[in-house]
Amino acid sequence: MTTSIGERIREIRLSKHMSQELLSEKADISLCYLSSIELEKRNPSVNVICRLCEALEVSPSEVISDEYHIRKIRKSHSLSRIINSLQELSDSQLHEIEIIIKHLHRLNDQK
Repeated sequence: MTTSIGERIREIRLSKHMSQELLSEKADISLCYLSSIELEKRNPSVNVICRLCEALEVSPSEVISDEYHIRKIRKSHSLSRIINSLQELSDSQLHEIEIIIKHLHRLNDQK
């Protein structure tokens, strides 16, 4: 599952619902340069990779290696196990889980 740095940057950016305009602004690079990186027309310097990672709030290893994809696969497997467990619960238990999840989201939003 090897992907290029540009492909990984694009995938991570999209997973965070971030536009190219916003990412280029946060990373202090031109929109044209970011687009050419994502399209694999240009290779970013280490400095630019670090700025993009900071703007995306990911580690450089997630962009340089397949670590991002590995974490995504692990998360998918975890979610599958959780869904399987939830299917065995009663409606009232599911409702309680839903309340807990909403509470966790509120706590996370306060950070």
